[in-house]
Amino acid sequence: NRVINIWNNKNWELILTLENIYNSGRINSACFFQNDLDNNTFIVTSNNFFSSPESIKIFNLEGNHINDIKNSNENVYYINTFIDNKKNYIMACSYNYLISYDYGQNKFYKKYHSPNSKIHYSFDIIKESTLIKLISSSMDGAINIWDFHSSELLHKFIGSNNPLYSISL
Repeated sequence: NRVINIWNNKNWELILTLENIYNSGRINSACFFQNDLDNNTFIVTSNNFFSSPESIKIFNLEGNHINDIKNSNENVYYINTFIDNKKNYIMACSYNYLISYDYGQNKFYKKYHSPNSKIHYSFDIIKESTLIKLISSSMDGAINIWDFHSSELLHKFIGSNNPLYSISL
């Protein structure tokens, strides 16, 4: 029904309801986004409808719509945020690639593509001393590892022929 409810995690009181935030499709993912640069918290959402021009939407905690991120009409399965060197990124898993957006610049940052991988369901980030790695799970059972800033595919593991829906490191 395209509704997002947010509860207080101390007393489980419903504090915000976002209704009918998309014209069509369903909500695939939502997350909180803490902007450390201005100390504001936002809600980032994605939907699954291919023809929707606003597949990623951003709201403040009062429920006001702040911004849309256009995603080339791609289906977004999972969304999350990442902070590196005082830059905020919004990450989206899409059909055959992942996308990062620079929130502060309000623009596309990088596209991460792995040949023959379809439907990236989830991702995680690992910070090493000189490298930030983006690791994703996908429908073809693969685990893909990219250099976050260059978008170079560093390695692809084929785990099985079954979908790998989630990864957490």
